[in-house]
Amino acid sequence: MDKQGNRILSPEELLLTLPEKEDETVPRKITPAEYYSSPEFQRRQKLAREQRDREAFEKKVAFRAAQERNPIRGRPRRKRGRKFRSR
Repeated sequence: MDKQGNRILSPEELLLTLPEKEDETVPRKITPAEYYSSPEFQRRQKLAREQRDREAFEKKVAFRAAQERNPIRGRPRRKRGRKFRSR
């Protein structure tokens, strides 16, 4: 005992006096409907949708800018002479 009257315990004895932790319970399973309606899932879906829309828009803008710089022109038709005309 120390001067205040407390028992001095060794670390092993101290561990024996601590209450044992309860076993961690397994989280309950949720149904797909609960999962899909959850705010976390909705938020992730919204962010993914916005990302897809942004990427599609940027891709479209990049294509249009490239078209303005270097438009794709079709090949000119081959002109045939008189001998290929049929009547």
